[in-house]
Amino acid sequence: MTSVPSTVYVGTMEDAYALTGVDGDPAVRSLGLRASGGVRALLVDRLDPARLYAGTAARGVLRTTDQGLTWDEANRGLVHQDVFCLTQHSGTAVLYAGTEPANVFRSADGGDTWVGSPALRALPETRDWSFPRPPHIAHVRDIAVRDDDPRDVCCAIEDGWLVRSRDGGETWTQVRDGVDCDAHTVTFMPDDPSVVYAATGNFGYRSTDGGATFARACTGLDRGYMAGIVVHPARPRVLLTVAARHSPPSWRTERGGDAAVYRSEDQGLTWSRVTQGLPDYVAAGCWSVAGDPHDPDTALFGLFDGTVWATTDGARSFRLLARLEGAVRAIVFAR
Repeated sequence: MTSVPSTVYVGTMEDAYALTGVDGDPAVRSLGLRASGGVRALLVDRLDPARLYAGTAARGVLRTTDQGLTWDEANRGLVHQDVFCLTQHSGTAVLYAGTEPANVFRSADGGDTWVGSPALRALPETRDWSFPRPPHIAHVRDIAVRDDDPRDVCCAIEDGWLVRSRDGGETWTQVRDGVDCDAHTVTFMPDDPSVVYAATGNFGYRSTDGGATFARACTGLDRGYMAGIVVHPARPRVLLTVAARHSPPSWRTERGGDAAVYRSEDQGLTWSRVTQGLPDYVAAGCWSVAGDPHDPDTALFGLFDGTVWATTDGARSFRLLARLEGAVRAIVFAR
């Protein structure tokens, strides 16, 4: 069994943390983001591992160049300060931020300046976008960019199905054929970008035509509120996800989320539940899962109760890694 990498960054709705020495009992260091309104997204820069971006609920994008010791705001051009997701293309290093109200912002200079997507907001389908809780405003929950084509961008809108751009965000189309409106994450398969998997609040959906149309792909899943997926870097047909039986309003009640971990060996067509090392009943729901780019068998997931769980054997078993303050919303491995 391999070891979990030495440092992992975790964002919660109270703060963000660096977990160091996490191959055993990790040392936990606050990253000093308590005044941010909550950290929903974390991203380690592909060109500089000391540079970290945090997408926050109240202060937009915060940036550090010293692994979280000090932070500055990186919000020039970022009209909306409620950030739900951050993505960076593996080759070009262009940054994307997804916000509420639902919009996508792009930065080609490391977050110094951002440019929005007026064509996205101009889609006539935006009249159908909403969110269950007041003030019922939809947001961009996830952004995926194809590794082999940086102009091909797909976004999950909660609640607003998927949107797709083939020209780097200049124009957009709504994608709703065969996929649920409560879209959480979207993932291009690294071995075949024609295969796209969308995790939603109502099970998972799979496309084999590059994301134009989808069909439900959830055999073996007996819980439907999905947190997204991790793709095994060396064996891209192996996927990991966490799904809850009940949606977030129940996570604050005695009933809880009733979450479980699932593993797929056929790229999301069928799933099997993983139970080893986990409690019989996981009351807390899950928003965040992450895989280690350097160790294909290592992945983490974080729960609404602040716990972080780790696997180092390809999601065959898990162990409790840490207990943090606040619901976990983001996990990223140090590079």
